[in-house]
Amino acid sequence: MTDVAIALAINKLKELEMNISASAMLNEKRYKLLSLRWMLQALQECLHDSDLKYREISEAHVGRWIMEVRSVAVEIEDLVNEFIWKIDSDELKSAWWKCLCLDPIKDVFLVREISKQIDEINSRLKNVCFVYLSSIRKISYGPGSLNNLTHSSNFYLWGMSQPKLVDYMFGFDKYIKTMNEKLLCGSDRRAVVCIEGESGIGKTTLAKKVYNSAEIQNHFDVTIWLHLPLHVRFADLHAQILENLLMDGQEIEEEPSDFYIRGCIYNCLQGKRYIVVLNDISSMSDWEGIRSILPEEEKGSRVVVISRPGSEVGGRIRSEAEIISLDYLSKDDSRGLFCQRAFSSFDWPREFTDISFEDIYDISGGHPLFVLVLAGLLCSQVPPVTWMEILARLKLRKRLESAIRKALSLSFDYLPNDVKLCFLYFAGLPKRTVFSVDKLVRLWDAEGFLESGHGRTAEKIGEDILEELISRRLVQLVSKDGQGRLKEVELHDLIHDFVRSEARYNEFFEICEGISWPPMHRLSLGNYVYKNPLLFTKLRSLLYYFDERPRRAEVDLDLNFLRWSRFLRVIDIRSSLVRKVPEEIGTMIHLRYLGICSKELKELPSSVKNLIHLQTLDISGTSVTNLASGFWNIPTLKHVFGSLLVVPPRVGYLVNLLTLRSVNCSNWNPASYSVLHNMGNIKSLELRGLLHYDANVLLSALGKLEFLKHLILAGKNLPLRVFAIPTFFLLESLELHGTLDNNWGFDTVSNMYGNLRFLKTVRLFSSNATQALVNALSLLPNLLNLEMNKAYDGHELVFCADGFYCLKELELVELDELHTCRIEAFCMPQLEKLTLVKCANLRMPFDGLSNLTQLKELTIYNMPWLVQSIYEGGDDYHTGISHVQVIKTRR
Repeated sequence: MTDVAIALAINKLKELEMNISASAMLNEKRYKLLSLRWMLQALQECLHDSDLKYREISEAHVGRWIMEVRSVAVEIEDLVNEFIWKIDSDELKSAWWKCLCLDPIKDVFLVREISKQIDEINSRLKNVCFVYLSSIRKISYGPGSLNNLTHSSNFYLWGMSQPKLVDYMFGFDKYIKTMNEKLLCGSDRRAVVCIEGESGIGKTTLAKKVYNSAEIQNHFDVTIWLHLPLHVRFADLHAQILENLLMDGQEIEEEPSDFYIRGCIYNCLQGKRYIVVLNDISSMSDWEGIRSILPEEEKGSRVVVISRPGSEVGGRIRSEAEIISLDYLSKDDSRGLFCQRAFSSFDWPREFTDISFEDIYDISGGHPLFVLVLAGLLCSQVPPVTWMEILARLKLRKRLESAIRKALSLSFDYLPNDVKLCFLYFAGLPKRTVFSVDKLVRLWDAEGFLESGHGRTAEKIGEDILEELISRRLVQLVSKDGQGRLKEVELHDLIHDFVRSEARYNEFFEICEGISWPPMHRLSLGNYVYKNPLLFTKLRSLLYYFDERPRRAEVDLDLNFLRWSRFLRVIDIRSSLVRKVPEEIGTMIHLRYLGICSKELKELPSSVKNLIHLQTLDISGTSVTNLASGFWNIPTLKHVFGSLLVVPPRVGYLVNLLTLRSVNCSNWNPASYSVLHNMGNIKSLELRGLLHYDANVLLSALGKLEFLKHLILAGKNLPLRVFAIPTFFLLESLELHGTLDNNWGFDTVSNMYGNLRFLKTVRLFSSNATQALVNALSLLPNLLNLEMNKAYDGHELVFCADGFYCLKELELVELDELHTCRIEAFCMPQLEKLTLVKCANLRMPFDGLSNLTQLKELTIYNMPWLVQSIYEGGDDYHTGISHVQVIKTRR
């Protein structure tokens, strides 16, 4: 839609106005810029209706006018980019260089050029507005009108539920029963079950429901869910499988070869009953590669294939697989699904008697995804008038595919402009991928889509936008973190295809895997090594995701084609082919986000210190450890991710820095910790290589970080007093790697109850925690997750009565010295998940587990004595765990 282009232009003008105060040469032109923005905002109010009418009737003169408006908006954006670049370039020059270049004389010509171009654009914009007013009478509005529809961001209307992971399912009972029969009964030979059906009909939803059920989790020794993105490499796929099996505690090489990983997978699965679910597998090579590493034994193992319509795999394996074909929902099931998603109820509200569900069912045909999209669309509008107008237009679409696309178009059209820009950004991201919420928000912020203010940070605004998209059923929630916040999301393939077509229509993103492209502003490349000599002078964003193994090992990804892309704001590259970043990156002073994932990259050019607007640097997937010292003076830095980064002894005042991971402190002296004093607003910090004799200065430096929420410390003899820092009242997660220095006595942490009242997650690794520390942790009022990995010094561990009131998950791993673990009455009353791994000498009395009345999942790995006791111990053991829904064991 054209309002996308205008929204981008308005954002650019706001950015330029912020730069005006720092540049005296533009002050006299402020009014012209303001008048230009005001005219665009006024035009934007008119544009939405015209865009919608053009979708409906496609009148030629309206289309030409829309294209003209878009052209003007893009021209404004390019012009502003040029001006801001010149302003920032001048800021980087030294005083003697400015004098030598006679900058005052240059400024006169620049002001004249700016004024001239602004006048020309204003003139064109006035003509565009005149054409609009002249032609508006010619627009045929057709039946009804959508003028009453709103762009409201109040998306929780009429009882619409908050984003959640588990929803009620309708119409799947017969499929669940059939699938359970095929997975739990039948031959002991390894069997293949294939789920077929149209896109959006619920294949993955069905598979997840069955896979996560207590019957399946208890029946199989090993359960593996694999999500296969397009163009996945075998090495990455095998590593993903092995990651699901690492709970066995098996030691593996630091940089294992693919052959070694294949062998580990086979050995881990041999002799076990396993189930492997392959989601979105599309090529026979992927299928053969996976099947070759799965043992074929008569253990009753199963492989579930979720087959896309017309996929090569689905057609080829039909002869050997048992097929489950999904169909549309019945009217009653469709009604239940719509009511549950729209009203958080199973009944049709009395306020909606004027609206018949018959119309909704006739339009959707019982297609599950269509029902959900309609629920999200209608509940964002005020009924009943606008509901009837929407349904009237959807009835005109005779074919179901056309109606689905029309519903998606209406959902998109009536998103608020900032939400619309963020939704379109998914077009540049790889298909069939689970996206990190934190990374998405950082990308949106770098693009300028999130306008903070009024007490709301960009991060909070980004999370709110994602919640709105989830509630409108345009984005699917995958997982939440330990604090209950959104962690991962994904897009359904059908919706991803739609958003890519919209991005191309709006000239917002170009998604390419070819060799030649027109001029563009945002470019997403996939699995293609660029060799075209043309340069992208107007490029603003580059997303490059190369997942396939190159045909020739010596092929590198040459980034020199970006040398003249000085307006870039975002560079995000995931490819092992990157070995060098060009020195010219320092001229890209618009850059806000720089992310590179390639272990072959050893260094970044010193010119990165010139990226004066950089917000995020993510080089955690590289071998880079040293950065130019000037980099640490960039005041706009918000997030820095690396692997054992070396931070100089002096840094600038990084008032905006929120995340720093991870820093190598092995060469720090006591004075080095003063760099943390310049990061007073940091929220997430990871320090590694800490030395025991720096404990006092470390604690002093950490004590000044009052806004810290997430802390990771690794080193020798970590001070136990980290639990007693009085300013940690906002801390939510604490992770410690290394032994705890208790020379100061435990009394120093006895008051952690008051200091750490918001602490929700504690993870201890290779620590010598004592019973006294566990007792103190048990008093924390909001602790949800506790993990102790090689982290307990004692033969007996007691979880005292009335402790750990809010704890949801407890994980004990490789506590070799532990012999007995006792859970007293009324302890951990809300515990839902208990995991025990490789605690070789543990003899746990199961009458203690009977106190955990809310326990839903018990996992025991590599503890053969305890596993044998469960299966052969008789009623004394079975009575204690009879209430547990899922019990996972591996001997």
